[in-house]
Amino acid sequence: MPVLTPKPISQLSEADFVAHAVWAAYSDPEEMELLESLGFSASQVMSAFAECTSEEDLVFPLPNEAASLPFRYLWLSATVTLPTGVVLTGYRTSPCLAVFCTGHAYLFNKALRSASLDNAISLAQAAGVNQVFPLKVQFLATGSHEEFRLE
Repeated sequence: MPVLTPKPISQLSEADFVAHAVWAAYSDPEEMELLESLGFSASQVMSAFAECTSEEDLVFPLPNEAASLPFRYLWLSATVTLPTGVVLTGYRTSPCLAVFCTGHAYLFNKALRSASLDNAISLAQAAGVNQVFPLKVQFLATGSHEEFRLE
């Protein structure tokens, strides 16, 4: 039986997304059925959350098959390739794509175009490239691909 190991969301790092392809947050009692379908026991899940003393939201790694389940909050690890061929680690959660470079996460969201453009400039500088779009994204849990642009 798998063991749920929650951690505060602010502590998620690039290494976490390299180690685990799927992360989730528990936000709805109906999601307990999803966790049980993955082999977790309800008592162990509740115990793991009770042991955490953090006041902030908790996230936890899940097996790859969770990538297709309807968790409300889900983070999928990805390799992100810049147009120049530079390959970085990132993740996708809902409309947001994050790309790690030099220890920093650069966030992109089409609904937040201005902030995303600023982050694109910062990522380009950190990666030593002229442009970052389009980003080629491959999700580690599913093998699926997407191309991310702000247009």
